[in-house]
Amino acid sequence: MPQNKDKPTKSTSGFHLQGLIVTLALSVIPFYFIVYHWNFDNGSINDDKQHVLKYFHDQFNALESIYPSQSSHFWKRSRRALELHLNRSESNTQPAIILLTSARDAEQTLRCLSNKIAKIYSASRNMSYVFISGVNETFHDSDSAKLAIDDILTSSFQGTSSAAVMHQLEQLHPGALLILYKYCDHENAAFKNVAMVLTVLLDDLPHKPQLQLNEIEEKVRDFLAAKFSISNSERLHSEMDADKMGGVWSRISHLVLPVYPEDFLVECGSTEHGA
Repeated sequence: MPQNKDKPTKSTSGFHLQGLIVTLALSVIPFYFIVYHWNFDNGSINDDKQHVLKYFHDQFNALESIYPSQSSHFWKRSRRALELHLNRSESNTQPAIILLTSARDAEQTLRCLSNKIAKIYSASRNMSYVFISGVNETFHDSDSAKLAIDDILTSSFQGTSSAAVMHQLEQLHPGALLILYKYCDHENAAFKNVAMVLTVLLDDLPHKPQLQLNEIEEKVRDFLAAKFSISNSERLHSEMDADKMGGVWSRISHLVLPVYPEDFLVECGSTEHGA
């Protein structure tokens, strides 16, 4: 069957996973980030904006069909935010920022869905995305953690990546969260023509339709504030306090959306689980 030229094409090998795991050791006690770089064939997507938006729309609709447990608000709002950003292209004045949150029973869905969204956004622009996670790792020093994240994001956005997933912000060392000022500070963000997909794993999250979106936003805000701001440790207070946390929150809470567990996640490949 002839290939539809209006849709992006793949090479015979398709896109490949490059640099599956990048290990950064920036302190005396090493710590690690898992970093995925998804690369797509150069020139496989026509630069014409119409083609970019068509690809995004088609892929996003397909994604919605395989995640039936997510709310209509989730799809409408996330699609709108990313579509507008793609439509503005190089004239964007700030990054697209989406914060996804779930309870522990939807942890796998949260990880899969955040990766899928970043992948679709970046593939629409014939670019890659980067995934950063501190899950199951220990961050011993805020400054080193901030430097590591900064190095990954800057080199990625200056290179072939147009999206980043920062998975489970609540696992970061308190002071490391301040790096988000640089990448999520509205018009002052270091990179504006990119998408940041952030995730927070809550201890619990009532299932729809018990909470409105503004209530979920408040729940995530209070969870992070309690985790990072309330401490008797003088060292912790010097790295993160209520005012600093409030500043971070104002920069990352553009769009806060709940993720609910899916019965089946066959489409979520092992590479998107860090395997």
